Amino acid sequence: MPSGGFLQACRCFVLGIAAATMTAGACGQAPGADRPPSYVPFGVYLAWERVPALAEFNGLEKWDFVARLLDTLQANKVDSVWPVNILIPDLAPLLRLAAERQMRVFPGLAEIHYDIDWRHNNWDYYDAQLAAIKESLTAAGDAASALGGYVLCDEPRAAVIEGLEQLRQRFAAMDPTRPAFAVTQWPVTPAAIEKTRAPILCTDLYPFFAPGNQNGPHTPQASRAFYVNNLLRYSATLRDTDRVHWAMFQCFVEIWGPWEYDKAFRAVALPGSYVNWVCPTEAQMRWQVWAALRCGSKGFFCFLATPPAPDPATAEAKPPDIAAMGALPIPVTEQPTDTGPAALVNPDLTPTPQLQAMGQAYASIAPHQELILAWRPSDAVVAQVEAPCSLAIFERPASPAEYYAVLTNDDFDTEARTEIHFDASVRQVEDLVSGRALELTDRGFGAQTTVVLQAGAGTLLRLLTR
Repeated sequence: MPSGGFLQACRCFVLGIAAATMTAGACGQAPGADRPPSYVPFGVYLAWERVPALAEFNGLEKWDFVARLLDTLQANKVDSVWPVNILIPDLAPLLRLAAERQMRVFPGLAEIHYDIDWRHNNWDYYDAQLAAIKESLTAAGDAASALGGYVLCDEPRAAVIEGLEQLRQRFAAMDPTRPAFAVTQWPVTPAAIEKTRAPILCTDLYPFFAPGNQNGPHTPQASRAFYVNNLLRYSATLRDTDRVHWAMFQCFVEIWGPWEYDKAFRAVALPGSYVNWVCPTEAQMRWQVWAALRCGSKGFFCFLATPPAPDPATAEAKPPDIAAMGALPIPVTEQPTDTGPAALVNPDLTPTPQLQAMGQAYASIAPHQELILAWRPSDAVVAQVEAPCSLAIFERPASPAEYYAVLTNDDFDTEARTEIHFDASVRQVEDLVSGRALELTDRGFGAQTTVVLQAGAGTLLRLLTR
């Protein structure tokens, strides 16, 4: 997870547990502890520890602020929230607000965070917390149907994965109605796949480091490769299993040292600071969603919804000793530098262009959840596309087989007008996002068509074969 002076949010490992007597309502049928849910979540990560200061900044009572935040997110097609560092007493009130909006909650309860040494295998401690959680769910009443799962630990170290699995099994035995799943850093995800039986694997991949920052991908080419290659690894590993992968992607800034907001609430790095991550552009936000779908992900969460509240003290923050941190060299900021919005939502609860761009991608994909849950990556080479676009073929079991293509424009700056070439077996192509049939030109050995996509955008095609 991001660390340093700008971002202090602690994120967590999700574990689905709840009172076994809870029933599913408008938010969807509970999937069970050992199988994926029957929906695709379109979510955001919410740093709960920032809520009090943001509520005060807006002159609102805490729960009025949370209600308005949920309204802003829902207006931009978010249906799931992942609040981390939330305390058990706040769970029932949040579930009520979410249930009113038919949203799901995946709470990262501070009391449950596993990767603290004294909590490892401390089952007496966890039994006491589970009792408190069940009391909270009882207090929530019917609103408990909004519960999607629980957070057990954030980015666990590989050394504690086996203990997490024991805890997952313990919780699953207490509540067989909800799945347990983890968010892990990319180097630890293979261990989570191997050493747990969680039906959902979630990896946080933040591909947009600041220009010149040697600590991570910091060019368009490197960012694309880092994000796609990791997601394809997970998709390939889980391909012939009954487990799914959810992607957690980036919308935040991390500045080490002095920074401040400008009048539009954009984070400005001040001289002497180091910029570690920059906020993705609108095109990069679209691309992260569509590329995750193309790579086989079946759930989406964006880190991060809630920015820091404005605080004059941030302009006086001291930059760290980069060498002492063990970090590779990062260019020092020499003049005030706009690094973009601090999160998906501005401190005054207005949506950023990034949230709106993400919401547009969510809105395009959400109607096709049933299809996405059913399909599997296909080896059939029934379509190919020219640069700068990429595509992946999926197959839904049927007789004859049904093929689908997820297409992305991998150019973050320019609209793409690209040719798609189809195998001779393809007789009709439908764009499921626009709802229109594409005009095909027969080339004798197969048909082709032209597709136009804005920078970073994508679409979903249905391929009808002879």
